Amino acid sequence: MAKSEKKAVIEFKNVMFGYTPTMLNINDVSFNIYEGEYVCVIGHNGSGKSTISKIMTGLLNIRGGKVNVYGNEIDSNNTKNIRNNIGIIFQNPDNQFVGLTVSDDIAFGLENHRVPQEKMDDIINLVAKSTGVSDLLNKSPNELSGGQKQRVAIAGIIACNPKIIIFDESTSMLDPNAKQDLKKLMLFLKNQYGKTIISVTHDMEEVTECDRVLIMNGGKLLKSGSPKEIFEDRKFLQSIKLDVPFSLQVCLEMAEVTGHEFPLSLKLNDVVNNLCSQKK
Repeated sequence: MAKSEKKAVIEFKNVMFGYTPTMLNINDVSFNIYEGEYVCVIGHNGSGKSTISKIMTGLLNIRGGKVNVYGNEIDSNNTKNIRNNIGIIFQNPDNQFVGLTVSDDIAFGLENHRVPQEKMDDIINLVAKSTGVSDLLNKSPNELSGGQKQRVAIAGIIACNPKIIIFDESTSMLDPNAKQDLKKLMLFLKNQYGKTIISVTHDMEEVTECDRVLIMNGGKLLKSGSPKEIFEDRKFLQSIKLDVPFSLQVCLEMAEVTGHEFPLSLKLNDVVNNLCSQKK
């Protein structure tokens, strides 16, 4: 199905927002996010990308324009509907823990959604298994590593079964292995559960895996496109001081060193294969 035929689950229409009366942190931003997409929002600190995620969840009231979630405009009368459809994972998972144990924490959202007690244990066990935290259910959050805490936070969100999951700089405090695990989990949620994934991120390697990229700068949406479209415009990225992924950097440097064209790829495995074939 073409993107234009898909359902727009989030619509930003000329959105304006400012933290102070004299400043616009989001300035006339418009875009759609479609059902089942994995979208990365990138940009430097202060570009407005994290503000976008908070507007989507109704945590911030816009100054102008419209934000629709599943066709319903975000306002003070329908925040319950928004919260039922969107879950958000913040940068620091410690800010999301409310239970004395991992099991209690996952149960918290279910209790708020008035899930019957007889169903709760089955849901907790199911989401714990899918996120790899089954062996942590009786542990205190204080006993967990950063990566384990993020997985528990995700388990708590999945338990409530939102259609859209937002990751707000969720990999920034993790070690490389935990980052890789979390990125695999995002793809799993999209591919196996059909979730719409929105990731606010600095991680250019993560961006190579998404369906579409939104680039924010100075409160404005500068560009939207596939990872290939975005990263092939190297001059544009340099103009706003954004890096390219390591895989693409290798391709560009190989072409410069050899003086010959080298196939551009965002996948590191493809780059390695191309290097090996050229060596032959």
